[in-house]
Amino acid sequence: MFKTYQSNSLAGLYRELYNDMINASEISPRELKTKPKIVYDALFSIPYVVAAMLVTDKVDLSTFYDEKFNNLDILKLANKVYWKSDPDSTYPKHFPGELTITLENGQFYNYRVDILRGEPENPVTEQEIKEKFMVNATRLISADKAKKIINC
Repeated sequence: MFKTYQSNSLAGLYRELYNDMINASEISPRELKTKPKIVYDALFSIPYVVAAMLVTDKVDLSTFYDEKFNNLDILKLANKVYWKSDPDSTYPKHFPGELTITLENGQFYNYRVDILRGEPENPVTEQEIKEKFMVNATRLISADKAKKIINC
């Protein structure tokens, strides 16, 4: 067997399926990122995640698993989100990022993070870990049970 992609065969299969789907349809790659139809597309969509955070002031599991991906405010804003490669990136050592928000009046805000929170050089607090656990765990178990797990 000759592998046509530099990734594993299964990943190569999905790359080929993706290319075939894009070529055979009216869907653009950008549309898949700005208008996700399934959880997987939303999880890996920078435009969708940024827009959801700006519109709802949160991004957690409910953003991807409880929403129907039809919030018009999020979709409209996601269509305005663009990204580009960062020539100063230290990836893969760190996961840096920069966000610039331009308002309709031309005013803009810019913020850069060189070391993502949660990396060893920029750790989260124990309280933040507990809060995230509670948000995630209480999707399946009661708050009392989740608290008991934390206090073990």
